[in-house]
Amino acid sequence: MAIPIKPLFQHRHDDSGRWDSICLSCFGTVVSLRDEDQLAPHERAHRCDPFRLHQLADDARPLKAA
Repeated sequence: MAIPIKPLFQHRHDDSGRWDSICLSCFGTVVSLRDEDQLAPHERAHRCDPFRLHQLADDARPLKAA
C-alpha cells in the first residue's frame, strides 16, 4: 500500500473567479490567477521565506509556565 503524499499547495477559488495557490508550509499566497492551470509554474518557483518559517515554528511552541 502506497503512503499518500500531502500536497504542497492548496487551491482556493474565490468569489471574484480567481484561483489562489496557498503554500501549506508557510501559509503564504503564492499567486492568484483566473486560470487554475497556470498555478503550477508559480508553485514550482515558490521558496518559503525562512524568517516566516521561523516565526511559525515559534508560534507553535507551547508557552512556558511563569
